[in-house]
Amino acid sequence: MRTILPVYIGIDNGTTGSIGVIKGDKSKFFLPPIYREQSYTKHEAYINRVDPFILCERLKKITKNASAVFILIERPVTGMQVKTMASGMRALEATLIGIKMAGLEINAYLDSREWQKVMLPGIKGSDKLKAASRKVGCKLFPEHRELIKRTNTKDRDTGDADGLLMAEYCRRRFK
Repeated sequence: MRTILPVYIGIDNGTTGSIGVIKGDKSKFFLPPIYREQSYTKHEAYINRVDPFILCERLKKITKNASAVFILIERPVTGMQVKTMASGMRALEATLIGIKMAGLEINAYLDSREWQKVMLPGIKGSDKLKAASRKVGCKLFPEHRELIKRTNTKDRDTGDADGLLMAEYCRRRFK
């Protein structure tokens, strides 16, 4: 007989973010599904977008038969370059659509400082956070070491465990 367990999901928002999932003693870690398309601006350029349809299918598969699903998503940072802020808002909207299409709900939006204070205690300065995330992520989730340490995957800089650490924070918060 299979035990039905809750699923905890942490979403580091953005096309360069990551998604961590914890169910019992198992974890999954993946990059958000993206596609490239021509930008809507006057300049000839390409942008990455989160694919809500693929995200929806992954979330349905991951949460199938879960006793409960808890999702935390990192709030996009505001007050930065317009291009970066627009990308974060586009990614958030597509991610929310994927979550809603999967029949799921967000439990909370949070600022990065909230989960970092618990999962990366004592780390000060944004220049040290990525390295600390890698170190703690590899210690807590050694099975994902390769993706955590990868710094260039299909033109996306990863190199941290933020999604996984957010999922662990979610597990601790809603346990």
